[in-house]
Amino acid sequence: PMNTIVKEKRKELGLTQEQVADYLGVSTPAVSKWEKGVSYPDVTLLPPLARLLKIDLNTLMCFHEELSSKEIALFMNKVTEVTREEGFEKGYELAMEKVREYPGSVELIHEIAMLLQGLLMMTECPLEKKETYNEYITQLYERAAKSNDSKFADSAKYMLASRLIASEEFDRAEEMLDTLPEYNALDKRDLQARLLMEQGKNDEAARILERKLISNLQNNQNHQPSATSSPY
Repeated sequence: PMNTIVKEKRKELGLTQEQVADYLGVSTPAVSKWEKGVSYPDVTLLPPLARLLKIDLNTLMCFHEELSSKEIALFMNKVTEVTREEGFEKGYELAMEKVREYPGSVELIHEIAMLLQGLLMMTECPLEKKETYNEYITQLYERAAKSNDSKFADSAKYMLASRLIASEEFDRAEEMLDTLPEYNALDKRDLQARLLMEQGKNDEAARILERKLISNLQNNQNHQPSATSSPY
C-alpha cells in the first residue's frame, strides 16, 4: 500500500517526516497520517512526492503490484499469438517487457516461464540461442521459487528440479526436491524416481513408484462407496 511505500522510501533516503512535509508544503502530522494509512496525499502532491522519494508514480501508487489471473491469461494468449505470427524472439521480448512492468507479480513470472518453456520447445533455432533462452527461463523460475506464495513457489521448484535432472545436475536437483512438501498437487515422487533412474539406481526408483502405486490404490479404495450403501 501507498503508506508503506512512502514510509520505506523516506527511510531509505534518510529523510525525516519534517523534511518531507517542508518539501511538499504540508504539515508534519499530515505526512504521519499518510504513513499510517489514515489519509492520503492530495492528487496534486503525488508527482512531487514521487520525485522526492526518487520513484515513479506507478511505484508510489502500487500500480504494478497487482495483476489479475484473467489479465495474465489474456496476456499469455497475446504472447502465444505474437510468437506464432512473428517468431519466438518477438514473443519473448513482449513477455519480458511485461515482467519488467510488473516485477512483483509472482503469478505472472511463473506463468510466463511455463509458457516460454513450452513455446521454445516448439521453436526451431540454433542450439546456442536456445540454451541462452533456457537460461533466462530458468532465472524466471528461480524468481518464482523464492516467493512466499507456496502455490507458485512449489510449482517453480518442481520445474527447476525437472530441468536440473535433464541437465544432469543431480545433486542440485535432489536439493531442490528436498525443499518440496511430501504430498501436494505436484507429486514429487515421480521426479525422485526419474532422478534415481538417471543415476542408475533403478531398484530405489522402483520402490518409490511401488509405494506411490500402493498409496494411490489405498486412496481410491477409501473413496469408493460402501457395497451396502445406497444413493437413495
